[in-house]
Amino acid sequence: MRDHLRYSYIRLNMGVFQTSEKGAEPLCRTMNKEITNRGFGLYRFQARRGESCSLQKSSLATEDCIWLGHDNMDMRVFIPYAPQAWHPISEDELKQRFNAQDVLTNTRMELTREQVKDLIPILQKFVDTGDI
Repeated sequence: MRDHLRYSYIRLNMGVFQTSEKGAEPLCRTMNKEITNRGFGLYRFQARRGESCSLQKSSLATEDCIWLGHDNMDMRVFIPYAPQAWHPISEDELKQRFNAQDVLTNTRMELTREQVKDLIPILQKFVDTGDI
């Protein structure tokens, strides 16, 4: 934590805000809270390489969970000795190669509150030091 600036976090109906000696400002300037068609909270953001990602409250009725990760599958196939070894492949090409009727991909993790709680100190260490 920085000595010259003390942060506290306040959870508000409209999202999470960071307060400092300079006043309240959004915790993340690149994300706005949305609500899904089924009424669940959803944050969309871009990963470092521009991939579309999201953090969403899970609809699981038996336990509080969130979904976190890429929104779209960036499928690639490895072709040895090719000038560019990794090549994008579409869902249709994948179906054709494996004679499959459909392709199911999951690019997001479903995490419990306990799992998120366990990740927070590791993520905070990365924020503070750049290391895990």
